[in-house]
Amino acid sequence: MRISPAGDVEFLYVGDRPLLFSESRQRLFELSSPAAYIWCRLAEGVDTNDIVPELIERGIPSGAAEQQVESAVDQWTQEGLIDFSPPAQSAQDTATMLISLPNVSVDLVLPAGPEHDLLLQAFGHLRGTRTKPDIVIRSWGAGDRTALHGPGRPVSFHPRDEFIPAVKALLTEIVLSRTGPDIALHSACLVRGGRANLLLGQPGAGKTGLTVALTEAGFEYGSDDIVLVGADGRVRGVPFAPAAKPGIWPLLKSIRPDLPKTPIHRRLDARRVRYLTPLRPCTSEAHGVSRLLFLRRSAHANPRLIPVDAVTVLSELIRNAYTASGRLLGPGARGLAQVVSGAHAFEFHYSELHNAVDFLRTLDDESASASERSRSMPTRLAAS
Repeated sequence: MRISPAGDVEFLYVGDRPLLFSESRQRLFELSSPAAYIWCRLAEGVDTNDIVPELIERGIPSGAAEQQVESAVDQWTQEGLIDFSPPAQSAQDTATMLISLPNVSVDLVLPAGPEHDLLLQAFGHLRGTRTKPDIVIRSWGAGDRTALHGPGRPVSFHPRDEFIPAVKALLTEIVLSRTGPDIALHSACLVRGGRANLLLGQPGAGKTGLTVALTEAGFEYGSDDIVLVGADGRVRGVPFAPAAKPGIWPLLKSIRPDLPKTPIHRRLDARRVRYLTPLRPCTSEAHGVSRLLFLRRSAHANPRLIPVDAVTVLSELIRNAYTASGRLLGPGARGLAQVVSGAHAFEFHYSELHNAVDFLRTLDDESASASERSRSMPTRLAAS
């Protein structure tokens, strides 16, 4: 793997002080004398392994020389100051997977082998059929870590148990950068009878556990994390596999017998997760919203719904809305208002997962029956 200075970085001197100027970051970075030497040798095409003995010859102890090169490369990588050229790989050594997500398709090109198997388990349900991707993400082996690189982003390096969460984080960043006029909300989305139910709540409220359980109970899976809201008030989930953290593994064992064999990954925040691939097809269509449920899980609470004021709900959605531009504009606010106007909003209090699932499934069945009676009434009246 060849390392070289990024094309938009200029090496400068002010007096005897070496500096780097990044056009993309619009920032200056001051270098120590050894760091300046490392930078100049990289610019001349010298490999990092050959720079270490050169530093030793210049009087830097062996261990310190290795540490300085590694530290400099790591820092410059994080700041996006250097480029990496992936090693040449034959078609037999690589695997490509086309991922289809809302508003974007992504080719994942990576080494064939264990990483590809992990990728299939976590993202295989998102495989698309388009022949030409919008974006290409590449990865390759780099010693005991795996390098990951997307367009316009610095290369990152990850141990194997961190690789899949890093891919998901990069895909999430790409989806959010391409929302266009849509609004992104942190919410789970489940569909039944052609209408969406949105589950909202703080971390630990139980979104993922309830989402997995409702999916296995017959609801269509849309998302457990990100929902896109259109200007017409209809919603689409971003159907990444639900990320189950250790606290809910015991609750899901009976629902997902495959859970003990599902790989454990370490997220970038050091939390452990299992990605539970949906066992049924995901819905990618836009739907009107039937219910907004703000989850309130507590011990010994029987399932019950407490209505929430519509303006309070809209304020909460606006507060948590995300747009690619960083600003919520009028059409986006109107879309959120349409969501609230067309849906019923409740705090959903519950304790036991199976009781919550039975309650919501019965609630949906009763709503469907009432809707069917309402639709058939004009026919009966006309016939009479």
